[in-house]
Amino acid sequence: MKKGKYEDGIPLSEALQHYFEALGMDDKMVETGVLSKWKEIIGDSVAVRTKEIYIKDKTLYLSINSSVVREELAQKKSEIINKLNACAGRTIVNKIYLK
Repeated sequence: MKKGKYEDGIPLSEALQHYFEALGMDDKMVETGVLSKWKEIIGDSVAVRTKEIYIKDKTLYLSINSSVVREELAQKKSEIINKLNACAGRTIVNKIYLK
């Protein structure tokens, strides 16, 4: 009798996902994945002016080297939050802090 593709186990991607969940690292992995797409999400002109970016406790911290871009982002906070969360497929950000 021929066995199915995963009859003796599970796909590696699924095993890793369970492993990261067990360690409590699944949110951090999703955050890292989303931040790696920052340029795609926000656009080139803003990405090149972003000096520092990280997420902590569902707050996105951004250091922007242009006051004009910083003001523009301040006006679009909810739009940015929605884009980041859509990219993640879950809520990873609910506030933005600009400096």
